[in-house]
Amino acid sequence: MYSIRNINEEDYSTLCEYWKFWKFPPPSRDMLPKDLRYSIAIIYEGKIVCAGFLYATPSSFCWVEFIVSSPYIKDKKMRTDIITLQINSLISLAKKIGFKAIFSSIKHEGLIKHYKNCGFIEGSTNTTEMICKL
Repeated sequence: MYSIRNINEEDYSTLCEYWKFWKFPPPSRDMLPKDLRYSIAIIYEGKIVCAGFLYATPSSFCWVEFIVSSPYIKDKKMRTDIITLQINSLISLAKKIGFKAIFSSIKHEGLIKHYKNCGFIEGSTNTTEMICKL
């Protein structure tokens, strides 16, 4: 029913459309992993329905970020299935590479629920993300 592949450069405009729909500012391409082997797209009927990125570090810890789903998927069960498949696929990729822990920073309550259902636990609450643009 679904296929899984790496994200490619041509997918970026579609992902930007999805992020904008969900009122999330699209990250510039240079803020996404350069190595797109560390990305996963879930495909349904030839279209991306969910995507996400794994950021590798030179340690046993990695970061998963920028998961986005297609706004055109209206069926709740299907949306749950694709987001769960997305998270689990990123977990599998991290394990395959050899990472021992994954970190993610999430604000959206619905996505937090999906992460918890896939085995994530809350590390902390009421924290402030700090970013320094260089």
